[in-house]
Amino acid sequence: MSAEILESLYERGAHMGYSRSRRHPSVVPFLYGMKNRTDLIDLEWTVRQISDATLALAAVKAAGKSIIVVGTKPEAREIVRKLAGHAGIPTVTDRWIGGTITNWPEVKKRITKMKTLKDQRDTDTLVYKTKKERLMIEREIEDLESKFLGIESLEGAPGAVIVIDPRAEHICVAECAVKGIPVIALSNTDCNIADISYPIVANDANMQTIHYVISLLLESVK
Repeated sequence: MSAEILESLYERGAHMGYSRSRRHPSVVPFLYGMKNRTDLIDLEWTVRQISDATLALAAVKAAGKSIIVVGTKPEAREIVRKLAGHAGIPTVTDRWIGGTITNWPEVKKRITKMKTLKDQRDTDTLVYKTKKERLMIEREIEDLESKFLGIESLEGAPGAVIVIDPRAEHICVAECAVKGIPVIALSNTDCNIADISYPIVANDANMQTIHYVISLLLESVK
């Protein structure tokens, strides 16, 4: 199975890192060379990291805790919506809202408000005095949905968070560190993985790689 995963990763270009000038020192142990000044990732390490991450996620699920998948960069957004969203797993794909983890009670209030307004709209019980007021309420619903729709099923702090590119999701990663929540991060060679609980060093800018790795991770929590 490991050999199949390694081959699949290679076919998808998961071994292609960035140029040496962008390399973060923390990824050096997971490289095996360079080609045309581009760092090459040792996929044998990547396979092991995926295995460690899937075991950790399975344990989170067994403990009855939730998982969030965060991918706001353009290459990841639709993949996360499709794979995690369709599986009923909470997602953040537009923008990580500061305080989602560290100030959860306030975020929960806003999610509750969003659900209430949506329910009133959908049952035609929305109370408004003028067309302008109705338009303002509709805009408020849209704003709340853009921020919180993907995590509306979340009831509390997650047991783990999966991120694509911890550089892009640095606010999320920092909040998880504050609360002691493990992070599984698909990380290219420009990422600092020193403090990531479960780094997966691979090409985080390649849509095929993102799709394949996230598929493998979510398979462990079905």
